[in-house]
Amino acid sequence: MTGALLDVFKWKRTSTDSPPVLSPTDSVLSTAPLFAGTAEIATPDDEALDAFARVLRALGQHAFDLEQESAITFSQVCEAWARHLLILAPAPTDGAVPSNGAAQRYFESREWAAALHFVQARRQKEQQHVNKALGDLRQGIWAFAQSLGTVLVEDQRADNRMKAQIDRLKLAVEQPSTEDLKKEMMSAANSLSEMVGQRPQAQRVRLEELGARVTDLAGQLRDAKQENVRDGLTQLTNRKGFDEFMNRMVFMRDVFGEAAALLIVDADHFKKVNDMYGHPGGDAALRAIADCLVRNFPRKSDMVARYGGEELAVVLPDTSPQNAVRLAERTRLAVRELQIPHGSQAIGVTISVGVAQIGRHESVQSWLERADQALYQAKSQGRDRVVAASEAE
Repeated sequence: MTGALLDVFKWKRTSTDSPPVLSPTDSVLSTAPLFAGTAEIATPDDEALDAFARVLRALGQHAFDLEQESAITFSQVCEAWARHLLILAPAPTDGAVPSNGAAQRYFESREWAAALHFVQARRQKEQQHVNKALGDLRQGIWAFAQSLGTVLVEDQRADNRMKAQIDRLKLAVEQPSTEDLKKEMMSAANSLSEMVGQRPQAQRVRLEELGARVTDLAGQLRDAKQENVRDGLTQLTNRKGFDEFMNRMVFMRDVFGEAAALLIVDADHFKKVNDMYGHPGGDAALRAIADCLVRNFPRKSDMVARYGGEELAVVLPDTSPQNAVRLAERTRLAVRELQIPHGSQAIGVTISVGVAQIGRHESVQSWLERADQALYQAKSQGRDRVVAASEAE
């Protein structure tokens, strides 16, 4: 440690006069131990102070640019906070770096709470920045994969049409009527000619769409803009995120033949809970049910969302109808065991669940309607039960 810096600490302990002035080379964030060679005045508090200053230095040294704050600015504020804590230099105000003017006053105490808030606020901003960037990346990759999948599906449909024409020709060949054979040959020739003519145009359109998706992805990654997909009360995925995930499940079925199950979960007699315990009690009950669902469906591929009001939804990719019902029943029993604290009382709740397996050619709307119908049956049969929907036609 430089002599000037050591003088500052000796001044702090022995004098009320103005502190010595540090030269530009007397960095308070030196890589050397702060109290090296001064064991006679070092204390555990001093060592802790030194360690915290080094944490600030590391944060500033390895910072990265955020949308509204550059890494350089943040590094300067970290340096200012370290100087404030180490030598009682002026603390930064609202994230600003204090000037070095002669009129700048020195504080009599260290602003630990403000320093801690500064570190916490920065980490929260960094977390939000990274989450948004990763979310945009996932969204863009999914959109790109969806475009590629559409190409595969359309090509498969064209191949199926071609195969159907060939099969009809085979049947016509086996028939004695040459007139029927001639008609089928003309029909097949026209269909094949039409498909061959349409394919280049369709490919150009798809390539243009893919190019637009790539351009959009690049813009999203630059801007790192992503709408929040979390429900404020339960912290589950909100309805917008749920709808997007459902569309993805239909896509996965079409391209890869992947099965999926949907659970619509409704809190029984929820109005009575609100009437008896007030809306804070109802909110506490809904949060507890949401937490229970998250614990019972821990796979990363599973989606637990707030469907609307007191209704929640669970989407289970690659899950058979039997396993979906079994998991729903296990969750129903787990909710029955809940004792939700609310003031001096404990709230007990039950749930009804409708389960539906996605059909082979079913739309998202039809899938949702069948799960809703199963839920309605569960409630009309007495609630606190699981009902599976019949298979889609």
